[in-house]
Amino acid sequence: MNLGIEPTPERGECSSWSVSLMAHLRGVVAAQGQIVVRDGKGEKDRAVPLPRSLVEPLKGQIATAERVHACDLAEGFGRVYLPYALARKYPNADREPGWQWVFPV
Repeated sequence: MNLGIEPTPERGECSSWSVSLMAHLRGVVAAQGQIVVRDGKGEKDRAVPLPRSLVEPLKGQIATAERVHACDLAEGFGRVYLPYALARKYPNADREPGWQWVFPV
């Protein structure tokens, strides 16, 4: 998906940009105008502003990611790596939509 923006020094470092591209669905809070980056630099969580111009395209991308996930599940795939002890604590979470990537490959 092309949101029509590229990383530049004015928009932040490329490392921050790549982290935001690896966001899980549960980290995107379009209604509140932010993306929550979990376990980012320094292993800290932070909220990153989401420009209003990207809310609708991002909602479309989330819908696409959810469709891809549903197809993957139907084919016996659709699991993601869960950090730390979350896989033991929540054994089915790796298949839940909220843990899937916003930009699946």
